[in-house]
Amino acid sequence: MARLAPREYEFLLDLASDVLHGRGPEQPWRQMMGELRRALHTTTVVMTEATWHRREGRALGWSGERMTASRLAELSPLMVRAGHPLARHYSTRRDDEPRTAADLVGAAAWRDSEACGLTREFLGAEHAMGIPLHWAAGTARGFVVYHAEGDFCATERLYARRAQPLLAGLDTHLRLVARWRTTVVDGEERAEERRLTPRETTVLLLLAESLSAVAIGRRLGISPRTVQKHVQRIYRKLEVTDRVGAVLRAQATGVLPVPRG
Repeated sequence: MARLAPREYEFLLDLASDVLHGRGPEQPWRQMMGELRRALHTTTVVMTEATWHRREGRALGWSGERMTASRLAELSPLMVRAGHPLARHYSTRRDDEPRTAADLVGAAAWRDSEACGLTREFLGAEHAMGIPLHWAAGTARGFVVYHAEGDFCATERLYARRAQPLLAGLDTHLRLVARWRTTVVDGEERAEERRLTPRETTVLLLLAESLSAVAIGRRLGISPRTVQKHVQRIYRKLEVTDRVGAVLRAQATGVLPVPRG
């Protein structure tokens, strides 16, 4: 049975914790991808977004010695147009399970494919595994990690499965924070005045969407019990006793936007 060394997953967990509590770097995904490279013994990690029915793909970031921004901008759409099995699979169905290209089409078909040829040419790699982050309207975003030699072993696959919910939840958190920053003037300052952490702010944003604790937990990759702990701290800091009161107080104090109309 595959096992992880005690500290392997904890490195990634510590990085995510720093981001969620506002102590992380300005570009958190670069550091996360560096940790994925180390833990999964990969040559390159690419963060990408693909829409299969339009045959569109774009790179959002990377970590790897052979990659440059210009090469990556050229490679991502080529991979989708070449029929990369990971792009097709994760763009056309909701699937949170990390899978390799060979898992999806078979080892022989993958080795003989145009997408694998591009992988060899651009990355000097033979094997690719997807770690999905988000799916919406036929567009998938996630990581593709590459091995130069040898397919991904059982321990590496276990690590990817353990990391996926954490990374997907972090992706939701960062997207919510980015949207919030563009829609609420001085929202961060108002949140700091109320001593709301970045994680509590994202939970508050989802409370404002009338999501249940279970739904919030699913979006953020945490348990409903953890959500309830965040909610209780939010209530205490906003000096309210329920969800409606929290949202109204946050809107009145400039933490959340006031609905129009």
